[in-house]
Amino acid sequence: MVSGHLTIKKGYYYCVLSWTDEDGKRRTKWVATGLPIQNNKRKAEAKLLEIRTEFVPPHTEKLLEENDPYFCDFLIKVWLPHKKAKVQATTYSNYEQRVTGVIAPYFENKKLRISQLSVRDIQNFYEIEAQSKKGSTVIQYHAIIHNALEYAVRLEYIPYNISDRCEKPKKEQVIISPYTKEELDELLSHVDDDAFGLLIKITACYGFRRSEVVGLKWSAVNLKEGTITACHAVTQARIDGKMEMFRKDEMKNRSSYRTLPLVDSIAEDLKKLKQKQDEYQDLCGDCYYEGDAKYIFVDEMGHLIQPDYVTDHFQILLRKYHLRRIRFHDLRHSCATLLVRHGVPMKQVQEWLGHSDFGTTANMYTHLAFDSKEDTAKVITRELNLDRTEDPELDHPAGKEKNGNGLERTQERTV
Repeated sequence: MVSGHLTIKKGYYYCVLSWTDEDGKRRTKWVATGLPIQNNKRKAEAKLLEIRTEFVPPHTEKLLEENDPYFCDFLIKVWLPHKKAKVQATTYSNYEQRVTGVIAPYFENKKLRISQLSVRDIQNFYEIEAQSKKGSTVIQYHAIIHNALEYAVRLEYIPYNISDRCEKPKKEQVIISPYTKEELDELLSHVDDDAFGLLIKITACYGFRRSEVVGLKWSAVNLKEGTITACHAVTQARIDGKMEMFRKDEMKNRSSYRTLPLVDSIAEDLKKLKQKQDEYQDLCGDCYYEGDAKYIFVDEMGHLIQPDYVTDHFQILLRKYHLRRIRFHDLRHSCATLLVRHGVPMKQVQEWLGHSDFGTTANMYTHLAFDSKEDTAKVITRELNLDRTEDPELDHPAGKEKNGNGLERTQERTV
C-alpha cells in the first residue's frame, strides 16, 4: 500500500498519495474525495484508506503484468508460442482455434490473473461449455488448460496446477452409424464413374483414414507382390488464418504403418487411373503440375486433392443418389463392422485398421459381434427350457424314453 495523507484545497478534502518509482524518484498523486471539510473528517480518513488500498502505481502494474499476467494473455502470448515450436502444425492449429476462439475470450471477460484462478472458475467454464458442446470437445479444453498451467508452474508463475483439483469432463459414449453391407453395395454401385470413385472404394475396403487415403503414393502400391501400404499422410489445417496442406512421410504411430493385400479389382482400377493420368500429362504438357506426381489421387492438372474437398464431395455424392447421410470417416467404421460381423478376430481388425491400442478396437466394435451373442442366447434358452418351438431332436426316437408311468420323457443333453 502506498503512503498518503489528507490535505484541504478550496474547502474540500484531497488525498495526496506518494511512492517511489522504478528509478528511485519520489512521485505524488492528488485524488479528490469530493467531501467538503465541514463534518467530514472521518469520512475523508476512510476514503483515504480506501484509495491507498486500491491504488497501484504505474510501474507496479507493469511488474504485475510481467509476473502475474491475465490468464487469457498467458494462453495467447506465452503458451501458444511455446507449443507452436513443439507440436505438428495440425495439432497447433487445433490448439489455436480452441484457445483464441473459446477459452481465452471466456477468461478475458472474467479479468482473472493466472494466480487468481480457482477450481470453481475452471469448473464453471467446463459446465457452461458442456451445455452446447460434446463431452470430447470439453475434454480437449481441459487438456489445453491443464497443459498451459503445467507450463506456468515450470515458469514459476504459480506454485501448483489448480486444474489438478478440477473434475475432468466426461466423454460421451461414441455411437457410430456405419453402412450395412447392402448400403455399401448400393454406394459402390454408383461410384464407378465418379471422380473420387476409386478413393471411396479403397477407403471402404481398407478402412483407411482420410489422411491415409489422400496421402497414398504410387510407391505404396506393389502390383507384382499384390500389396498396398499405408505409409504417408496428407492433412489440412488453418494456420494463422490461412488453410494449408501438410504432406507427411510419417504416420501417426507405428501401428498406422501397415501393408495389406491388394484386391484384384482395385489393382485393375489403379492401372486404369495411372494410364488416364499419363494421358492427362501428355495432353496438358507443360501446364501439368508434376510436383504431386508421386501421389495417386490428383486432379486433371496434377494437383493433389485437398482432404476437405474429399469430405465435401462425398456428401454431394450421397445426396445425388439419395443415400443415407454418413460422414466420410464412417466408411472406416463400415469396413470394421463388416469384418467383425463376419467373424474376423478383433486382433486382426485392429491390425487392418491400424489402431495402436487393442482396447480402442474392442471398445468401439465389440458390441457389433452379435453372432456370438446369438449362440449364447440359444444355449441359455435350451438349458432353461425357454424355447417354445418344436425341437426336432425331441421328436427323434433316440431322444425320448418311457418313464415309470409309461409316459415319454426327454433324455438329458449336455452342451
